[in-house]
Amino acid sequence: MTTETANLVARWTVAPIDAGATSELDERQDVDGERDQLWAAVDLPVTPTRPATVSPRITRPAPRDDRFVWVGAHDGAGETSLAKATGLGLPLTRQWPLRAIGWPGDVVIVARATSEGLSAASTLMREVLSGAIDDVRLLALVVVADRRRGGPGRDVQVRLHELEAVAPTIIRVPWIRLWEHVPGAPRPITQQLARQLIDLQAHSG
Repeated sequence: MTTETANLVARWTVAPIDAGATSELDERQDVDGERDQLWAAVDLPVTPTRPATVSPRITRPAPRDDRFVWVGAHDGAGETSLAKATGLGLPLTRQWPLRAIGWPGDVVIVARATSEGLSAASTLMREVLSGAIDDVRLLALVVVADRRRGGPGRDVQVRLHELEAVAPTIIRVPWIRLWEHVPGAPRPITQQLARQLIDLQAHSG
C-alpha cells in the first residue's frame, strides 16, 4: 500500500463500537437464532420471503461484457465514478441486472455513509438476500464516505456494524478529494478496490 493510499484509508476508518461486541458479532454469524436477531436488527428477512415490491430490472441490453454490476442504492451513491475509476463493472441506479439480455449476475451495492444511504442499501440487500431477485448474486456492499473530514456519526457507525453481520462483505471507500473536480479519476485506493473485488469474485464460487 502506498503512503497516499494509507492516508486515504486512515481519513475514514470506522472504529469498532466495542472490541468485545465486534468479536461477538463475528461469533454470532454461525449461530442459529442469534443470527436471526442480527438480520432483524437491520430489517432484513430471516427467511427467504419475497418483499411486497422489488426494485425494477434493467430492460436495455448490456452495453458490453463485464465482470459485475455496480448497483447504486440511491442517487449520488457513486457507482458511476467507481466503475470509471476501477475500470470494472457496469453502473446501474436502483435497478437489478437481467442476465437474459447480457448483464452480469454478480452485483456490488453502492451507498453513501449516511443514515439515508445505508437504509437504501438495506432495502436492496433485503431484496437480493431474500431470493426475490433470481440469477443475481451479491458480492459486496461498498460504502462511500460522505464527508472530507472526520468520520461517520454514531448512528452510521451502528448501522454499519449491523450490516456487517449480514452482508457478505462490506468495503469502505474514503472521500476522494480529486473527484470533486474530476469524478471517477483513478486513484491508488480505487486500484486497490479493483484488485479486492476481482479476488472476492474469484473466491465466491
